[in-house]
Amino acid sequence: MQDLNILLIEDNPADAFLIREMLNPGGSQDFRISHAGNLKESFKLIKEKRFDFIISDLGLPDSYGLDTVKSVIAKINHLPIVVLTGYNNEQMGNDALSIGAQDYLVKGTINAEQLHRSIRYAFRRKKSETELRASEVKFRTMVETSPDGVVTLNLDGAILYASKRALEEHGYLKENNLAGKKFWDLFSENDKLKVIKRFRDIEKIGVISNEEYLMIREDNSQFYGELSASLVKNEMGNANGYIVVTKDISQRKKNENAIIKYQKKLQSLVMELNLTEEKERRKIAVELHDHLGQNLAMAKIRLAALKNGNGHSENDDNYTEIEKHISHAIDYSRILTYELSPPVLFELGLVEAINWKLEQISENDDLKTNFIAETEISGLKEDYLILLFRSFSELVDNVIKHASAKYINVKIGIHNTVLIIEIEDDGKGFNPDSIYSSIYKTNKNGLFGIKERLEYYNGKLEISSQLGKGSKIKIIIPVISK
Repeated sequence: MQDLNILLIEDNPADAFLIREMLNPGGSQDFRISHAGNLKESFKLIKEKRFDFIISDLGLPDSYGLDTVKSVIAKINHLPIVVLTGYNNEQMGNDALSIGAQDYLVKGTINAEQLHRSIRYAFRRKKSETELRASEVKFRTMVETSPDGVVTLNLDGAILYASKRALEEHGYLKENNLAGKKFWDLFSENDKLKVIKRFRDIEKIGVISNEEYLMIREDNSQFYGELSASLVKNEMGNANGYIVVTKDISQRKKNENAIIKYQKKLQSLVMELNLTEEKERRKIAVELHDHLGQNLAMAKIRLAALKNGNGHSENDDNYTEIEKHISHAIDYSRILTYELSPPVLFELGLVEAINWKLEQISENDDLKTNFIAETEISGLKEDYLILLFRSFSELVDNVIKHASAKYINVKIGIHNTVLIIEIEDDGKGFNPDSIYSSIYKTNKNGLFGIKERLEYYNGKLEISSQLGKGSKIKIIIPVISK
């Protein structure tokens, strides 16, 4: 701490001499001291020389008390300053600290050790103050240039500070218009209690992040805001407030709602296309059954009559061959009819259609099936009926193609206005997350596609599966009657 340029401002020569002796005992030159007898002289010296430290009496001929400190700091605020006060002016010394002095000493009680210690302390404190001020400037610059609003609160939720962006978000012109308000008063009535509860949670968990609430402006208009907040603690580790970051996400919510609206519109269009496709399937199935099927049946009858009325046995083999082909054509047209649009679905209903489908699987695919209808199901809306049967058919077809299963158990029932179809198999199982993979998304008949179509009717697909342990899939959907 030696080799410093010190400015001593003291109008009393005797006091000035004592200070010099304490700093440079026996005429040493540890410190280079310049002496001014009043404030005016000190300002002149400040212009002429570079100083590292200032020691100033508070009572000068041309300045007194705190005005002296204010004047010196205004002239050269980057230097540490120690003030000298009389016996009865300790309060003034404390007041001097509050406006920027680093320490004060009471005349008549000072010794060399105290003075040297005070200089060291003042340097450290000034350095800390300078660093803190720089940090505060940096922080405020970051806060004021942030695209998000920043607010500080005390533990009661009262607003202590609000950044420019925070004021803009809530439609306030000046910071003092928000100061002292409760932070939760910036939220809609529906969200206010939720926010208060979350701030109580912060006291336990320390932080909350990216939570969405409906906030209000000064004119009572509302906007969607995103909230993050953390607990602030003092040097002792005790909580003393909150720092909050808010973001106006109105445009984002608007975009999200537009996307959702578009997705619903697209989903509705897909469902309409599916229904149109199903109607065309049914129309073709009717044509096959009523015209092609009947014509083939009539041809078979006529052929049989012709065969019986013809006595030439050499033509019997030809008749038999033609009859065989007609029979195959009849069988195939019947299969096509059921694959396109099974008449049993519209004539007898969902339960009988599912039962027919399982019987076909048992006959043709070497799979054991079991079917339980827990409740009677009738009077369903036609497009809803088609959706359920197609979804069921696609699920059991997937079991046949991919699961390597030996049995399929199916259960259907209505529980509290909710229809549930449960399909269980003992196959090789799969990872349920794979329904979101690209292969399923691009496959119209994949689980992802079924899930999307069910969601259109507020339904869902519940999947439980593990590799090597089979699968259980539930179609869960509200009942929609005609």
